[in-house]
Amino acid sequence: MAEQLKPEDLAWVSRPYRWVTFARKVFGRPDAVAVLRRREEIREELRQHLHLPGPAEPPKPPGEAVPEVLVVKLRPRKRWAYPKTDERLLQLTASSWFKYEVKDVADAFLEVFAAAVNVEISNGKARRVDHEGHFVYLVGRIPLESVHHIDWSPDPTNWLPRLYIDYRRAGPFREVALYEDRDTYLGELDDVEWKRPRRNYLRELRWELKRRRELREGG
Repeated sequence: MAEQLKPEDLAWVSRPYRWVTFARKVFGRPDAVAVLRRREEIREELRQHLHLPGPAEPPKPPGEAVPEVLVVKLRPRKRWAYPKTDERLLQLTASSWFKYEVKDVADAFLEVFAAAVNVEISNGKARRVDHEGHFVYLVGRIPLESVHHIDWSPDPTNWLPRLYIDYRRAGPFREVALYEDRDTYLGELDDVEWKRPRRNYLRELRWELKRRRELREGG
C-alpha cells in the first residue's frame, strides 16, 4: 500500500508554482480586451482634443495647421526630466521628452512626424543619405495603449499638451513608416523598411565637445 502524502511533503512543489504564477501575472501579456478598450479611449480623446478627422471623414487639406504634442517619459531621470534639456555628451538612450507634429491617429497608433530626410531605396530598404535622394517623411507610430496619461492643460514652457508614456531606451515608437508626397496627400511606402544609420560614437563625441567649446568661447 502506498504511503499517503502529507501537505508538508508537497511544499517544495507549491512554492515554485506560486512564484511561476506570480511571474506570469507580472510579466505576462496584458488582457487583449483591456488593450482594445484602452486604445479606443485614447483614440477618441486624441481626436476630440486635437480635432483630428475620424475614419469616415476626409483628411485635412495640406495647408491646414498641424497639431503638436509633447511626448514625455513617465519615469525619467530627475536630472533630464522635462522641461530640462538633455545635455549628455553621448545619448545612448532616448531623451526624456520629444516635441512632435501629429500626422494622424490610427486604429492602434498615434502617428507623428519624426523627421524629413533623403534616402536611397534598395532591396526594399531605405537608408538615409546626405546627398540628393528620394525625399520622404519618417512617421513614428506610438501604441495608443502605451499612453498612460494626457495633460491637456498647456504647459508653461512650450504651451502644448503632454502625453506621458512609459517608453524604454529606444524611444516611444513601435515602428517607423515612410511617407512621400503624392500631389494632394501623403502616401505610405508599404514595401519599404527604414534602416537606421549606424552611429559613429567617436564622431558624435567630437562634434559635441566642439559645440560646447564654441558656446563657451562665444559666451
